[in-house]
Amino acid sequence: MFNLQKITYSYFMQPRIQKCVCSVASDHSVTLLSLAERKCVVLASRHLFPVVTIKWRPLDDFMIVGCSDGAVYVWQMETGHLDRVLHGLFTPYSLISTTEYFS
Repeated sequence: MFNLQKITYSYFMQPRIQKCVCSVASDHSVTLLSLAERKCVVLASRHLFPVVTIKWRPLDDFMIVGCSDGAVYVWQMETGHLDRVLHGLFTPYSLISTTEYFS
């Protein structure tokens, strides 16, 4: 059993995170839980607005989180650190460019 947070929505993702569940909680945090190890792999919890999109850049090891306010958060998967937050004109481009890999 995972004892991390109340999960309101979850779905399965692919490749490096193939045996993980990604969930979005009511506090706008995104959690990546390993089914094999039964532990939290990434807890992305600095989103101020609801999460509307999650994309993956496996070659760069990034998780891209788009929020309802238009901000894009780029998370480093290996370390779990927030790499950068994008606002303004280039945020739609950053979400579109991730589709070349998969979402």
